[in-house]
Amino acid sequence: MAWMIDAVRRWSMLVCAMLLLAGPMQQAAAQEGVEVIGGSFAVDGQVWKIATPQPLSKWNGTLLVDLDAAPAITSNAPLVQWLVAHGYAYGGINREKVTYRYDVGAERLVMVREEFIRHYGIHPMRTIARGYSRGSNVARHAMQLYPAIFDGGVFSMGAGAGLMSTMLQRVDSQFVLKTLVNPASPLKIINVAANKQSIATEEAAIEALVKLADSTPLGRARLALAAAVSQTGPWLVKDSPEPAPRDWEAQYKQIPPMYADIQGVGIAAGATEIAGHNILWNNGVDYRYELTHSGRQEFVKAMYGKLGANGLKSLDEDLRTLAKAPRISADPEAVRFAEKFLSYTGKVAGPVFALNNTGDTNYPPSREVAYARVLKHAGNSALHSTAFVSSAGHGNINPLEMIVSVAILVDRLDTGKWHYTTAAEQAALARKIKSETKIELPEARFIAYRPDAPLRTWDVRNHGSYRP
Repeated sequence: MAWMIDAVRRWSMLVCAMLLLAGPMQQAAAQEGVEVIGGSFAVDGQVWKIATPQPLSKWNGTLLVDLDAAPAITSNAPLVQWLVAHGYAYGGINREKVTYRYDVGAERLVMVREEFIRHYGIHPMRTIARGYSRGSNVARHAMQLYPAIFDGGVFSMGAGAGLMSTMLQRVDSQFVLKTLVNPASPLKIINVAANKQSIATEEAAIEALVKLADSTPLGRARLALAAAVSQTGPWLVKDSPEPAPRDWEAQYKQIPPMYADIQGVGIAAGATEIAGHNILWNNGVDYRYELTHSGRQEFVKAMYGKLGANGLKSLDEDLRTLAKAPRISADPEAVRFAEKFLSYTGKVAGPVFALNNTGDTNYPPSREVAYARVLKHAGNSALHSTAFVSSAGHGNINPLEMIVSVAILVDRLDTGKWHYTTAAEQAALARKIKSETKIELPEARFIAYRPDAPLRTWDVRNHGSYRP
């Protein structure tokens, strides 16, 4: 069969990688009708696990691999239950060893696939890269780095612009906050050491700036501006009511409790440590332009408007201050090294489906538009489809919504066409899946949503172009 010939070809490409795999595998039955195999890779001790329907005749030929599969299999998460019950094999690793080398994470997913082949003596007819949050970064990289292996990808909880772009927006936000609220703040913004004490110190400096800003009307307006330039949305606090579109005060109240978490200090520190030198910058950034195109300009003007007749004049003065403030520069060599595994090329060979929530704190919805643009640049727009759910907080996507995203991607692989492209169709599919399973699942929250255009993107079109 053609798929078996192709699988043999894929195998030959990965002989060297297989030599790095660890020895004996550990086996255990997770539940009736499921075999769980696992072990660790000799190269770095990375733990891996795979759950496969039993008897093997129940397997449908599709293997999903995921950065966070090992803990999900251990806890027998609802997604794992549903996948195995419907004939899918599901495997992967955990994020402990991968940190922010997403190319390494992608390689480990390939190695998990080889363990599946080694154990069962059969090649998957399909391999799907799946991931959420950091795992979404890894899965997107797997699709572009191993196009001959991964037939499709399903991503949840952001990462569409790549970590480089996301960190650059956070630099913008912190720069605005420090410059306008307290230039003498100990906030470093860049070059934070990747250890608990340094990260905690930096986070404390952010919290102090937020507290100071929140104490005065002008400070609150400036905090709103700082949030806006990183496209922080109006709804951030998980399980809180969604603020009305023009309820500016309610939207502002979402920012102070979440701002420090959004900045991802530990993430930037870890990524910088891997690169060896600073990879973040804001030289050349026009913050008046960033505000105008943030999708949050009306909110910021409303917050400055609370200052009275001279409120908008104060906003103009603050933007002038930012324009004159000394900027941050990165190390060009470090940027060239890091951009290869912290941004995307859009060169995928199979369909990719992305599921995001409207109030994601870490990855605003505009980040998925950035991914769509890099796919378009590579000529792959037709391979991309998306869905949004109405919720706040990073990764606030429930198991039923994740299952729907897998089902939509598999349908695209089966039919060659995207179906379930509207929120109504996605909701109907969710109801059908929920009605046909005994697994306890929450209600789905799909919504029609149009994200803003992204700012501070960095992808293959920018590679090698950074200059201080």
